[in-house]
Amino acid sequence: VPPQGGRKHPQQELIQIDTTDILFICGGAFDGLEKIIETRMDQKAIGFNAEVKDKRERNIGEDFKHAMPQDFIKFGLIPEFIGRVPITVSLDSLEKAMERQTGARGLRAIMENVMMDLMYRIPSDESIRECVISRKLVEEKGFVDSIEEKQELALESKSA
Repeated sequence: VPPQGGRKHPQQELIQIDTTDILFICGGAFDGLEKIIETRMDQKAIGFNAEVKDKRERNIGEDFKHAMPQDFIKFGLIPEFIGRVPITVSLDSLEKAMERQTGARGLRAIMENVMMDLMYRIPSDESIRECVISRKLVEEKGFVDSIEEKQELALESKSA
């Protein structure tokens, strides 16, 4: 590791770090990896005998569960990196983020939309001790226009 950080001076001295007891967690969307996995598993999307699935019907998370190191290499990651990441895990799809096709980055926008008015009103209301954002609030009423309706739902989910 460079002592000052950065990569602008490759000739500078480097500090050795023992990574034996360090857990590295890497993440990404890997858009297009599912096609590589399907090709390897011979699940063709075209042809006479192909099982045609609507893109919205397909569970990409299920495809990712079958990912192998060679799939990531074909995707474009270098073998030296893949060799140092021994375990891969696929996460399930995220409620409303899948509907909007925004992925994990869209979660912030979704939660801000659900909580915007509550964030400003609840701190000034001393009678409210707890606010629980339930699945019901996010799935069914996450995009209501009325401030009162959002507050009512938040308080309703607290008592439920």
